[in-house]
Amino acid sequence: MTRPDGSQLTAFPFKWRSTVFLGAGANYKPSEAWKIRAGLAYDPAVSNDETRTPRLPDQRRVIVSVGARYTASRNDSLDLAYVHDFVKDASVNNTAPPAPGNLVGSFKTSADVLSVQYNHQF
Repeated sequence: MTRPDGSQLTAFPFKWRSTVFLGAGANYKPSEAWKIRAGLAYDPAVSNDETRTPRLPDQRRVIVSVGARYTASRNDSLDLAYVHDFVKDASVNNTAPPAPGNLVGSFKTSADVLSVQYNHQF
């Protein structure tokens, strides 16, 4: 395919697949002021080893979360949460024309999220 300026446009077939994200969570209320939360999720990757790229080094993952809500008054509460994303190491071994050679490598990925939220109802 050619762009209007005459340069060549190269397509790379990602061959992504449809997946289903699965997750479950629970709340526990030990007192009127506190609510404890936990969650677990599984996300299979849409990519595959043959067409994975450094642009999106995605791989299947397990996500774990814990959190709490403290209700200080009828109108005020504070939420705290921590999430860790365990991502399976991803490999890449593909050829992307027109560049000569193969792109070979691996990616190690994880993520941590810490959140704090203050809520006030008017």
